[in-house]
Amino acid sequence: MTPRTALENRPDVLWRRAAPLWERAEEGLPLTEGQTEALVEAFFRIGVHPATDPATALTLLSRAHRLDSANPKHPYHVGLLYLRHGRIEPAVRWLTAAASLSPVNHRIRAHLGLAYKELDRLLQGTQEYQGEHGRRAEAISGTIREGGHDFDPEAGHSALPLLRPGECRWSGVHDMAADGRLRGNTGARTRDALFTELAGVAGLAHRRRGGTAAFTVLAVQWLVYGYPVAAVRRLAERLPPDDGPARRLLHLVCELFETDRTALPARLAQCLAERSLPDVLIALIHRQRLLWRPLRFPDLGAHAAAREFTGGDPDRHVKALGAVWRALGSGPPEPLADVPDEPAPAAPRTVRPDEQLAEFEQAAAGLGALRRDAQSHAKGLVPGAVADEADFARISGDQDLLTGLLGRLEALRLSRLEDLQRFMATEPSGQTMPFEEFQRRLTECEAEFQEPLGGVRNILKKRVEAKLRKKRQEFATTVPAPSPQALALGDRLSALEAHGSHDVPESAAGPSQPAGPDERLAEFEQTAEDLTGLLEDALALAKALAKEPVTDESGYARVLGDHGLLGEWADRWEGVRLARLEELQRFRDCEPSGLVMPFEEYQKRLEDCQARFQQSPGSLRKNLDKRVRTRLAAKRQEFATAVPEPSAQARALGERLGTLEEQGLPAHRPSPDAHVPSVDPRPAQPPPPPPHATAAEQVAHALAIAEEALDANFAEAWRTLDAYPAALKHREAVALLRAYIGGHQAETDLRLGRTTAARRRWNTMLTDDPLHPSVLRNLAVAHTSTGDLGPAAQAWHRYLEALYLRDLLHGDIRRGAAERAEVHRVLAGSFGTAPLCKRLLPDGERDDEDEHRMTPLLAARSKVAVATAHLRLEELNHLVSHRSWSLLLGVDRSAGEPETAAALERRTAFVATAVRDLPARVRDPFEKLCRRLLEEAHRDASGTKGRTRRPDDDAEEQAHLLWARGRILWKVAIREAVAGRRADWALTEYSGEVIDNLRLIDDLPLDPTDELLARTVRQLGSPDDPSVFADRHNRLSELAASFALGRILEAAEATSGDAAPDFPDRFRRVCRSWERNAVPDRYTDHLDDPQPLYHPSAESAFRILQESGGPTNDREREVVAAAVTGLRRWVDRLPGATGPARMLARLLGSLGRHDEAAEVLAEAGEEAFGERGRQQLAVESVRLDITRGRFAAAVQRTRALLADDPDDEQLRGLLTEAYNRWIHSGADLPDPARIAEDFSRWTDPTTVRSRRILVLNAAMARHGGRPEGTGVAGLVQDLSAIHEADSGNVDALYQLVLARHARAWEIRKQIKGTAGARRKELRGLLDQVREDCARGADEVLPLVDGERRDNVLKILGQVRGEPS
Repeated sequence: MTPRTALENRPDVLWRRAAPLWERAEEGLPLTEGQTEALVEAFFRIGVHPATDPATALTLLSRAHRLDSANPKHPYHVGLLYLRHGRIEPAVRWLTAAASLSPVNHRIRAHLGLAYKELDRLLQGTQEYQGEHGRRAEAISGTIREGGHDFDPEAGHSALPLLRPGECRWSGVHDMAADGRLRGNTGARTRDALFTELAGVAGLAHRRRGGTAAFTVLAVQWLVYGYPVAAVRRLAERLPPDDGPARRLLHLVCELFETDRTALPARLAQCLAERSLPDVLIALIHRQRLLWRPLRFPDLGAHAAAREFTGGDPDRHVKALGAVWRALGSGPPEPLADVPDEPAPAAPRTVRPDEQLAEFEQAAAGLGALRRDAQSHAKGLVPGAVADEADFARISGDQDLLTGLLGRLEALRLSRLEDLQRFMATEPSGQTMPFEEFQRRLTECEAEFQEPLGGVRNILKKRVEAKLRKKRQEFATTVPAPSPQALALGDRLSALEAHGSHDVPESAAGPSQPAGPDERLAEFEQTAEDLTGLLEDALALAKALAKEPVTDESGYARVLGDHGLLGEWADRWEGVRLARLEELQRFRDCEPSGLVMPFEEYQKRLEDCQARFQQSPGSLRKNLDKRVRTRLAAKRQEFATAVPEPSAQARALGERLGTLEEQGLPAHRPSPDAHVPSVDPRPAQPPPPPPHATAAEQVAHALAIAEEALDANFAEAWRTLDAYPAALKHREAVALLRAYIGGHQAETDLRLGRTTAARRRWNTMLTDDPLHPSVLRNLAVAHTSTGDLGPAAQAWHRYLEALYLRDLLHGDIRRGAAERAEVHRVLAGSFGTAPLCKRLLPDGERDDEDEHRMTPLLAARSKVAVATAHLRLEELNHLVSHRSWSLLLGVDRSAGEPETAAALERRTAFVATAVRDLPARVRDPFEKLCRRLLEEAHRDASGTKGRTRRPDDDAEEQAHLLWARGRILWKVAIREAVAGRRADWALTEYSGEVIDNLRLIDDLPLDPTDELLARTVRQLGSPDDPSVFADRHNRLSELAASFALGRILEAAEATSGDAAPDFPDRFRRVCRSWERNAVPDRYTDHLDDPQPLYHPSAESAFRILQESGGPTNDREREVVAAAVTGLRRWVDRLPGATGPARMLARLLGSLGRHDEAAEVLAEAGEEAFGERGRQQLAVESVRLDITRGRFAAAVQRTRALLADDPDDEQLRGLLTEAYNRWIHSGADLPDPARIAEDFSRWTDPTTVRSRRILVLNAAMARHGGRPEGTGVAGLVQDLSAIHEADSGNVDALYQLVLARHARAWEIRKQIKGTAGARRKELRGLLDQVREDCARGADEVLPLVDGERRDNVLKILGQVRGEPS
């Protein structure tokens, strides 16, 4: 016999065996059938192994499906993987694919139904969703449980199972159904249906492996959710007779739920020490049974109002806080009653389900028609005016009748809906129509019964009541007279009520029950509506009294009577409100067992009702005390004997309020079978305030005892943890309970304004888990809300660090990428920057004031920097959340290697920039993992396998399109804010800050190479090419600068309007703002020299200066003088702009008015806003010095300017001009050596030639300018020095030859008049000069031509031809 070996299941071993086969498959090499099967099985086993991370498992299962596309287990497990991680839509797609491969597999179908159920939960409340996924899930579950195989009724035929046809082939569907019901609302109706599910699971325990364990899991959930223990005890008797761990655990949990509360803490501590129960389960039992007292303040509105109380009537505050005190001290909640005994078999039905359904449909149709007709009639009351008393009587009568009709209609609707739902819970035996049609008609009928009546109420209370209110004073005595149409509606409703409730099987209906939560909530809502209507009518009467003139005694008596009656009425109204609010709070604390309407709608309506009960008659009292009383005081002396005589309208208000006072709401009746555990008694009434307490002291006392009651509840909750010994304090169960109580207490402290205590508690909670993200977030929010910016920034820093560390430790930064991106997006708009980031989401509503709020934010550098840093990190986390290599790299799938390599480089640079703003501890490892993802994406793009689309690619592309749309709309919104028609920031003192800070926005560019972003641009309807669109919105700073410059120039040209007189001051502030910030130079230069403004007014004068250098006749002088006048206006209007001042100085200088020109330049220098403008003023001052003949000063200024900018060609030209004109002036000539020194820094040929000319001209000018004549020895000396310093100065060498030749003639003349030793000395000197002259002539001869060459040859002939 061949021994059997266990199947290999170790991932590392399977990897070693599968990797070579996968490499062959990737390279396109053929595999044998056995090799393919082995590879597929290896991938499957590794993919479903618990140690395999989700990303790897997804990849391997997808590969297995590609290799073996006919096997349903691969897409089934991919779908399960998505389902476990909350990715519902891809889970539905993969499970549908698995079901198509195995159509009658109940396990696959059950999980597909579960996915549809989750999808239904996610889409509830969204527009255009009609609940089709939920109906699909129920149909699948029903088919499986009935053992059916027809999952697609619309198909012509269905496959038949090979084994066990007509039976449920996967018993786990019962567990899934029970688990789904357990997650619903805890109530009597759910209890009964759930008991049936548990009974079925218990009955299957004998036939299924692990049946007892499956029942135990559901039974423990049943107990934790608050259902009775006795039912579990009875069902446990049906389990197989064994003593396994599941049964022992079940009995232990039942025992803990039956243990008295006083002994329970010690018993739980014992279980924790013995590890007989999981820690989480111990914590859940502790919370369910011991932490029953309220751990929240029931009425935060009353608390806030009491804290703000400074004076007035304290009664309503004291009553409201008394209700809070009683709610906090109430006893434990009543346990849910046990499941009623199963009744005896009912008599056979006399009415088939089809007939009952038809009756329900008829009732629904009647109610729907009546609802629509009532709404139509209410709308018909709105148009037109109330012309006379008959109109008022008809409309007010119809309003009263319809208001009462709505209450009756709502009660009838809820009653019929409850009957229908009881009918739906019964088994439809004996039906003749197809089951699918029966279910569809049932669902449609239920939807008709669930239609609310809010639209009709809104019409009556808002529109009709507003119409009547205007005429109520005029027709105060008119008796309402309903119209025949309204009376007919009432008759129709009476007929529907008389029809009676439908007969429902007794097993479904059960015994008569007290009013359910739906009916009681409807009564509370009606009372709240009546109170609101009464208050609105009383307020309207008070406002009418305040406006009505008091001219006679009868009018005074009526106003006086109404004033007194309304004052008393307000106190009575407040008493009714507080009583009803207290009743509502008690009702809210009870479990809504037997609820018919959806729980979400129930909670919303309950909150709305409570909000309406929390309104106060403050506006009414304000009108009575301030306005009406003032009018009465003015006439008190005149009508001192008048007796108060209230009006009929005021008395009617009192009667209506009396009716409400007499009405009562049904008290909550506990189940007679319920066992109420004993608790420590608390007083029935709150302690009274001290005797003779003031109003403020009474409110303070009521507030203090309410807070003390809440603190006592928390103290009691903390004491329940004392039973756990110190050795167990570190266990997970105790830590969870500490976090639960501490979290509630910290949140309560924060809501009550005790922020210091809240922060202290959250910091204490961090000792258990220093990186708990929720606690760190709460701590950060608390610091932020109190304005503690330093601690807030540190707390947000720690919170972000915790988020990143959590995923870094997990090893997969994609895991929480979407959450981190959302956090960064929220934080970007959480530091006073909400208007700046509001358009990040495509559905973000646009406020007209956003543009005005956005530009001041753009002026705040720190806020823009924080927002852009978080937005950059939001983009980074959005990027790494993708698995598609094309989205990671931002390229199309058809991109080649050069494009993908360039994209990798761009993305890597972006990562390096973005991570700089991360906490230091996570920066480097996060950047490393980001780079790894990008490199893997590049490798995938380079290989053939990366070109295959993944199942999730479409969903990721849609998510990226949504993100790109938001980012594009954000950029567009900023562009509109800074350059739209309503933008008014250009002339503010923060104009430059806006332009400069927009560069931070530009550092978050739209990627023009991103194909999906380009597609989004086209979808948004942009007429531009996407690359042009992206480029324009990536240069918002330049756009803002151009826009601001245009607006400034427009305002400068305006000579009228509100802003015209103060424009110079505004322009000065704008200029200084631009100076403080890095505005691009070309826009700053335009602002400094706005030639389009002033140039046209002086164009003729500028032309004269350009053509002639100055005016040459009287007419031109007049033109220039007129231009001076115009430019002075621009200098005064544009303080800080140097252009007009420079041109004005130039014109004044051309007229010889140099002192005025100097004064203009000096004043402009004081106002100049930029260094470039001040430099241009200095240049203009140099020109003025040159014009005035102050050449030394001009040269000195130019030297100073050149020290800062030695390469400025304009300054070089000015220096040349200054020396040139100085030399030609002939006065106090410059030193040639200094000229050479000044020009020695430049070596270009043009400047070198200019220097040589200037040096030579300066030397020549110092000696009369000519080498002929006498006294040329000094010239020879200077020229020799020039030649020695610059041997390349040909002109200087030529002039030196001429000067030496002249010196030789000068010496010859001297020889003729001397004798002796002196003559001999002169002859020696002449020889030396002639020799130097000949040597110089030989040197210069090859360098000159023309006349100069002839002169040199002549000199050589003379020098060498003459004997010495």
